[in-house]
Amino acid sequence: MNPRKSDLSQHRLRRVIADAVSEKTQGDPHEYATRRWGADRPPPMIERAGVSGTVSGDASPFASESQAFFDSVSADSVVASMPLRKVPFHARLVSVTTPASASFTAEGLAKPVSRMALDAQGLEPRKVASLIVVSDELLRDTQGEATIMNDLRRAISDALDSAFLSTSAATASTPAGILNGVSITAGGSDVQGSLVLCWPTSTATHGDPFL
Repeated sequence: MNPRKSDLSQHRLRRVIADAVSEKTQGDPHEYATRRWGADRPPPMIERAGVSGTVSGDASPFASESQAFFDSVSADSVVASMPLRKVPFHARLVSVTTPASASFTAEGLAKPVSRMALDAQGLEPRKVASLIVVSDELLRDTQGEATIMNDLRRAISDALDSAFLSTSAATASTPAGILNGVSITAGGSDVQGSLVLCWPTSTATHGDPFL
């Protein structure tokens, strides 16, 4: 039976809990996981004996666990609430650095020519992590798993939002913020005085085709 996506996001934490508690009690992590979470929902455990990296029970790849956890984190972030176009990592993205311009032209005159400049960059992956230390008592507590999981989700979601909404440039470890390179003009104390409407108001005088 394939595990539900919500179960996959918990597998890595449950595996860590089972290993930590069993190492303390000199017990078997497989047996502890089965007793605690049930025979039909234990996390896949890495075999301690035999070929390194083999998985007992559910053979779901560990990469799916990471993706499920990240999906659950992303659902709570600012990024997830925005209608963004998703592209794969290392994809070549083309952006406009100098936009084209347009202007009104009198009848019979040549249309002005403008230029646009493009820049191509790749979307490189970045790693975000949270490392914590907890007590044995919290690991054994039935509510401990949910407490740890929820706080890890919050920490990583906050880190994603902070990086996404920042004005920082990209580095070897962090991506550029969406506000990087954006010029912000401060408004005055009088909101109405800060708004300027420049548009013809008389069609008889200006021949405005939009009014």
